[in-house]
Amino acid sequence: MSPPITKQIFSKEYFLLLLPLFFVLHGYVENFPLISPGNTLIVLGAYYAGFLILSLIMYFLYRDWRKASVYTFLVMCTFFFFGSFHDGVKHLLEDSILTKYKVIIPFLMAFYVLLYFLIKKTSSRFHRLTGYLNVLLIVLIVWDLGQWIFVKKTVSATETSQLVYSVCDTCSKPDIYFIIADEYLGNRTLKEQFGFDNSDFENELKTRGFHIINNSRSNYNFTPYSIASILNMDYLNGITKKSNDNKNRNICYSLINHNALTQFISAQGYSFVNHSLFDFSGQPTEVNSMFFLTKEKLITHQTLLGRMDRDIRFNLVTRFKIQSEISRVTMGTLENNQKLIEDTYTTLNSETATPRFVYTHLMMPHYPYYFNRLGRPFPLDSIVEGNQVNKHQYIEYLQYCNKTFLNFLDSLMLGRKKPPIIVFMGDHGFRHFKEPVNEAYQFLNLNAVYLPTKNYKGFYDDMSAVNQFRIIFNTQFRQSFPLLKDSTIYLKEYD
Repeated sequence: MSPPITKQIFSKEYFLLLLPLFFVLHGYVENFPLISPGNTLIVLGAYYAGFLILSLIMYFLYRDWRKASVYTFLVMCTFFFFGSFHDGVKHLLEDSILTKYKVIIPFLMAFYVLLYFLIKKTSSRFHRLTGYLNVLLIVLIVWDLGQWIFVKKTVSATETSQLVYSVCDTCSKPDIYFIIADEYLGNRTLKEQFGFDNSDFENELKTRGFHIINNSRSNYNFTPYSIASILNMDYLNGITKKSNDNKNRNICYSLINHNALTQFISAQGYSFVNHSLFDFSGQPTEVNSMFFLTKEKLITHQTLLGRMDRDIRFNLVTRFKIQSEISRVTMGTLENNQKLIEDTYTTLNSETATPRFVYTHLMMPHYPYYFNRLGRPFPLDSIVEGNQVNKHQYIEYLQYCNKTFLNFLDSLMLGRKKPPIIVFMGDHGFRHFKEPVNEAYQFLNLNAVYLPTKNYKGFYDDMSAVNQFRIIFNTQFRQSFPLLKDSTIYLKEYD
């Protein structure tokens, strides 16, 4: 008599198929809707290929499929869940030598060898373990599917803007260019902390018709939080004051992906064009950010290879001075900036039947500081992580960026028959002081606005970014958005 069908099912090595599916599905649900189904399937396919290769190698060594499957499963568990394990160890032991890769990697190698021989010598057929793993993974997958349904409904419920607005059919609707110059400081900070007066650049903007908001402030001192607040024209709910918390950042990414601003401009007849570092609904980023997790990295960054790439590969730059790695690590941001500018020019030169809102986000004058004010490159090994505290190079690069920005802004202003609206601003102030300074400097940013009507009466000194588009839309589209209290929320990178 054959065994029951349920016993047959749970006695097979289905856990080899279920583990990658669970890991990828869990990452997809955690980061929904920030990673596309296409990228998710690519990651899943890569992991299945890895499982197949390793299990075939182990079958060749063991000549036993069950033992090969169990070994493959246990090894891949250490691969998938390394990040969570490593974070837990660091939390308990802090800077102990046991948290260092020079200890962890040899330990893992020894564990893999010992595991191989233990499984090879055992007479166990792992019946109970096989059934347990199959059941456990099925339960976890079903749970994640339920979580995905709940998260999907939650995201859909938040897509509708809470702002009350009207559609202005008679308003002039020029193109709108929203240009973020990442970490561009206000002139007060430059004068008081850097000993540099940026008035010449601000005067160049004024001669072009820009209005400079004196003592402008961001509401948050980290980019994802600041951008999420600007695009939703509101403060952020549900976040703690820890900037590197994954839950907090995912809230920001989700609020950027589905935001109030794009809904408002869509209602006014605008199309949205994304030339930024962030994913938007239906328009993923065009570049691989060196600073923000995007696409498949949202899933893979917690794996053993993901963590090693983040934590160890940088030693090839800082310690071993390998030129190919120096170039890869340091030049990625420059290449992104160049691509985003070129793509913005392409958008500028294309014709459309509807007005456009174009968001371009440039990591300028944010570090790496590539050039001095004359356009001469700094040595590659001087522009790696840690150099953001170099005030001299920041000011040199700032002056180089000023020339680039003026050429860029001139092209935007002259490239269309109808003058556009241009918002040119830093997303936050400077965080990388060696010495203790007033927290206010982390928020003071450059903020310049160009309106074809030259009607700047709604803007005021000391305004914060949360009111930026409330004022512009009130002025340009006859809205009645109330202005919010100007506040700053200081976020800590670490506890």
